[in-house]
Amino acid sequence: VKPQVVDQAKEIATNVYKVVEEQKDLYQTLRDFQEMDPNQFTHAFVTTLYASAIIKQFPWQSKVTIETMSLACMFHDIGKTKLPKNFMDARPEDLSEEELALYYQHPELGVKIVEKNKLINNSVKQIIMQHHEWFNGEGFPNKLKGKQVSTLANILCLVDDFVHLMIKTEKKPTEVLRGILGSQELVSRYNSVITENFIKVFVDPTTLQSDSKKIS
Repeated sequence: VKPQVVDQAKEIATNVYKVVEEQKDLYQTLRDFQEMDPNQFTHAFVTTLYASAIIKQFPWQSKVTIETMSLACMFHDIGKTKLPKNFMDARPEDLSEEELALYYQHPELGVKIVEKNKLINNSVKQIIMQHHEWFNGEGFPNKLKGKQVSTLANILCLVDDFVHLMIKTEKKPTEVLRGILGSQELVSRYNSVITENFIKVFVDPTTLQSDSKKIS
């Protein structure tokens, strides 16, 4: 990843964390999450880094948009604290139908946990609610499709998958990105513009022409 991208993303994530610290109830929620499962907390922080980096590639990016996304990333899986502990590291493909029904509730549960805090506006709640909605309409909990899915939520969807794959496969970020680009099943989950902007986080935009053809 470009060094300047990493530095900017770290600064954004750190600043948002400091803002959360000033909100006692929200900060306690985050601390409880960290104590329950440090790996999940780390996952939330890493998704914040990559999601911020993607947004920086869009012409409409702004400080407010990035802060909104960062807050959503920090709390996107907080709903898992209301599920059995073994769901923390679970992936949908590893669960039974009965377990999936519970797992599919965690976006809504997450919104309910944080919605009363003044920092959590409707945009943050929308991202948390939709972070597992896929562009192809096969996500959850509401099977939204195309433009029904918030762009910011779809960015988080991509980053969430990316970070999980990076941890699961223990591969370098660029190798994981190549794997995503080579999987039609995965690529169909995301708006192609988002995928193209994720590539820009890693490479010079002038080299994108051939990659863009692969994912368009």
